[in-house]
Amino acid sequence: MARDLTVEKRMKIFQFKVSLDHVEPPVWRRFVISSDATFGELSDVIQIVMGWTNLHEFFLGAEHIGMKDEDSPAEVKNENRIRLSSIFKTEKMHFRYLYDFGDDWKHSIVLEKIPTSSDESPRCLAGKRNCPPEDCGGPHQYMEVLAVRKHPKHPRRKEMSELLAWFDPEFNPEQFKQLNARLAT
Repeated sequence: MARDLTVEKRMKIFQFKVSLDHVEPPVWRRFVISSDATFGELSDVIQIVMGWTNLHEFFLGAEHIGMKDEDSPAEVKNENRIRLSSIFKTEKMHFRYLYDFGDDWKHSIVLEKIPTSSDESPRCLAGKRNCPPEDCGGPHQYMEVLAVRKHPKHPRRKEMSELLAWFDPEFNPEQFKQLNARLAT
């Protein structure tokens, strides 16, 4: 009996859920990525599905994984040298992601499932709400801007006019956009 060579290799993928901390109602995304991906590739996916484009770092207990360069502290491990499969062995593992060291957007991430698939492409499966715009001051300031934006007669409207002008007038915090086309590139 001849062996069927057309059978696709099935590989592990990881299904993660990333949630933005300190923002209500919650902003979150669910996505899959190959278990062979590096933490650098995981960060690329997180930044695309969340709408970010800046500095970041992962925290797995006492371990720090991030963008390693000559200015990085010694304890930060190079994200491009560590494969997800070397760390994640079981479902329900939790870790943290810090984005934009000035605004300090903190994220909680959980490995929800370890399914198998013949498709190793990262893709977003679901999400809720729009991610805050870049450089809007972090979670507390973002929440305050949303409150002021919602009420034209808010007492802090004049005081916050410069920050309000920073927001795109079309920005809708309730809207979730599927970004799989960007993940495919």
